[in-house]
Amino acid sequence: MTTPDNHSTVLVVDDDKGVCDVMAMTIEGAGYDAVKAFGGEEAVEVVRSRGAELSLVVLDMTMEGLDGPNTWLAMHALQMELPFVLVSGDSSDQVRAALNSQGIRPDDPTIKGFLKKPFLPCDLQDAVREALGA
Repeated sequence: MTTPDNHSTVLVVDDDKGVCDVMAMTIEGAGYDAVKAFGGEEAVEVVRSRGAELSLVVLDMTMEGLDGPNTWLAMHALQMELPFVLVSGDSSDQVRAALNSQGIRPDDPTIKGFLKKPFLPCDLQDAVREALGA
């Protein structure tokens, strides 16, 4: 896996622009490059056009339009090895149920972590580092 010295690029996906901006700034503060997508549809387009550049996706699971599980399915179909850190205001049990309802195994090897909102910036930075093996 890559480290910040290798300019890892993290796609940050959230339909709340303010939250997306803060998460991207937090990730950049840890030494990574961040690309923002304001919702699932935009995220899928980023993976379609720039998937080879991406090292990790931080994905909000509760979004308007294309929700987290369906966004994961679409991105996973394009880049099967792309790792994810999932974030949500819902509990981990609720996220697991949402994943299961779409046929996604919550223990899928590409799902590298889960953060419950709200979380501290250092928690996000730690989850990104751990997911990237840094």
